[in-house]
Formats: sequence, structure tokens, C-alpha cells
Amino acid sequence: MSSSISKILQCSFPDIVLYFIYSIIWILLLPFVSIRLLWKSRLDPEYRKRMFERLGIFCYRGRQQGIWFHAVSLGEVIAVIPLINKISKKYPDLEVIVTTTTPSGSERVMKILGAKVFHVYIPYDIPFCLKLFLRKIKPKLLVCIETEIWPNLIKIANSQHIPVIICNARMSKRSARKFAKFAIVTRAFFRELRILAISKCDAKRFNFLGAKVNNITITGSIKYDLRLPDDFVERREKLEKYLGDREIFLVSSTHHNEEEIILDIFKAIKEKYPELILFLVPRHPTRAHRIYDLACEMKFNTILRTELGTLSGNTDVILGNTIGELLLFYSFAKVVFIGGSLIEHGGHNPLEAAIFGKAIVTGTHIFNFAKMYNILKRNQACIISEQNALSQHLEDILSNTTYRKNLEQNSKKVFEDNGGALDRQLEYIERFL
Repeated sequence: MSSSISKILQCSFPDIVLYFIYSIIWILLLPFVSIRLLWKSRLDPEYRKRMFERLGIFCYRGRQQGIWFHAVSLGEVIAVIPLINKISKKYPDLEVIVTTTTPSGSERVMKILGAKVFHVYIPYDIPFCLKLFLRKIKPKLLVCIETEIWPNLIKIANSQHIPVIICNARMSKRSARKFAKFAIVTRAFFRELRILAISKCDAKRFNFLGAKVNNITITGSIKYDLRLPDDFVERREKLEKYLGDREIFLVSSTHHNEEEIILDIFKAIKEKYPELILFLVPRHPTRAHRIYDLACEMKFNTILRTELGTLSGNTDVILGNTIGELLLFYSFAKVVFIGGSLIEHGGHNPLEAAIFGKAIVTGTHIFNFAKMYNILKRNQACIISEQNALSQHLEDILSNTTYRKNLEQNSKKVFEDNGGALDRQLEYIERFL
């Protein structure tokens, strides 16, 4: 009782009011959030399944006092899997709970980690949902991946003496400016966080937003410690009979309004390199059928990845409509363009291509992965291109073998030279186990 009173007294009156207003807004928006999930389920039925989990309603039969990892979506799940595997191996009696927000992240957790962990969707950032969730699992530690920072989650975890670590923490200038606008309340919860920052710049931004200097440790990014899945070779062999001798231009993680740009550029390149096939993998595979229609309208001979058996010498475009195969696709590419960068989305992780030593090209909107791209660019391991110069950059890579080989060797070296963050972050997390 005295501890609860102490916690309340530590909060200023404006903090209490702002948290109350924030929670009320969440509650008022709840019906609309649910409607949005149902709307998204038109394309992906998984969004309407297990909806009660998002309210903290689920059956939990695992052990309490475990470690809780939250990875919002597919990219974060891929990044944290090696860390979870190491912890599970070293602490076999420790319950590991993994929450995600998206079905793609959920599917990856269940496929790769399976019974090794307990998986459920994270509840909404509403006090009664979070308390119901925490009452069931009672974790000794919460590890959030990258930039998953929810005010009520952090506040309630802190009130229940659950340390919160932001693992692989990154904070772009853009995100820092947004948080700074609400500094009156955000500083309060940043003070409670333990930050494992990927760079000095990220560490400075977290400190500026309120995180204590002695709670910030610079570890580098665990994404440089990516390892290929155990079944990678076996799965690749199944695709090799279709893709092994093809000239593949792989475009990954595209978003709405990017595919048309890419298809226009590919049309021009295809005239000079008729053997080249565009393998286009949208960030959300449920959009593949819409992109298929667009490609057909543009007179491309197009197939879906699930129709690879129909691949012929006349095929122009392959559309990725599966989840969890991007690493496989990267391994066959002659040149790679990484999407989310021709629009103001912030780009996507280039290291899944660098692990294979690929020639990497991206657009200019890469603020979410600025540190990685800066390292790659500094080491002449990638091309950051304006949209109007993209076609020329791609043609330079395709036409100049020496130039392409240099990009490939440099990207591989950058990946290999920047590992080690995984062990550093594991060592820090172990202090709380």
C-alpha cells in the first residue's frame, strides 16, 4: 500500500491528468480501432482472429516470472529471434513470452520459435487491458524491440516493479521531434527506461528526451548478428530449380505508390536487359493481387511466387505473395532495391541483403535506418538514389561487373565487421534474470 502511495506521489498533477486524458482517448477510440482491424481483415483474415487477445483476454498456462519480449512486426521479430534462442538455450526453465502487433509477426514467431515460447498479441495501451494481461503472466522483465514505447505500458510496468529495456533502440530525428512536442509527459516515462542504443546519435536523442545517462548503453545493432535459419539450405534448394540460372532484379518491402514507379523503371531497363526478371516483394503480401493487376495492365507477363511452377522464358515479373521468404529471395538476386524509401516511410533493413553480399540500392527516404545506410554508403557498399536517377544507377550496376562486384564485397564486409551487439545486449539483459 505504501509503495503504491509513493508511486502516486512521485507523479505530478499534470502527469496524472495527461495519462488520464490519454487513456480516455484510447477507450473512446477502441470501437474505431476494432473496426479498422475488421477492415484490414478483408485482405488478411488473420486480423480478425484472436481479437480478444488485444484486450488482454486469453488463456495462459505458462509459468510466471518469465521474460516478456515485444516485437511489433515481422522485421523486429526477425531481429530478436537470435537473442530469444540464446536466452532459451541458456535458461531452459525461464518462460519466454513473445507479443506482436501484426499477423505477419505472429506467423513468424509461431513458425520459427513454436512451443519454445508463449505467443499472444500485445494488448492495447489501455490500463485495464494491460493490468489484466500482466496479472496473468507477471513477468520479471519486459524487453521491447527498437522503438516500441507505449506510455501506459511503461507506467504500469514501472508501478509493478517490472524493469523495461528497449533493446536495439533507435530514435530518428523525426521521431525525436514528435516525442519532444509532448515533453511534458514523455520525459516522465523515458526516465524509467533502460536503453540499449544502436549508436551514439540514438543515445543522445534518448537522453535529450529524458532517459537517464546511466540507463543508456551503446551496444550496436543486433541486426548485424542475423543468422540464416537452420532449414535455409533445404528451402533454397527447392527454389533453385526455378531461379538458379535467372537474372533477378529483386525489389523488396515496397509500399503503396512505389510499385508503379518501379514497374516504369523496369520497363526501360528491360529493353536493354531482356533476360532480366523483376522479383517484386511488397511489404504486405496481401497487396500482391492488386499489384498483379497493375503489372498486367502495364503489359508485363506476371506470375505470383506461389505459381513459380509456371515460370517461363517469357516471364517478366514475379510477385511475392508469401511471408517469411525474403532471405531466400535475396540469395538469388543480382541487384537489390529496398523499398519504403521512394516515399516518406523511412526505408527498411538493408542487412538482410548484405548478409549475402548483394549490390544494394535504396531511395532517399531512409530515416528509420539512417545509421545502417550511412555505414554502408561510407564503405561504398550501397547506392542511395534520387528517384529520377534510379534507372541510371541500376543500369550502371548491371552493365559494369567490376562496379557490381565491389558493391557486393563491400556490403558483405560491412555486415561481417559490425557484429557483436547480440552478446552485448544479452549480457545486459542477464543482469535482471
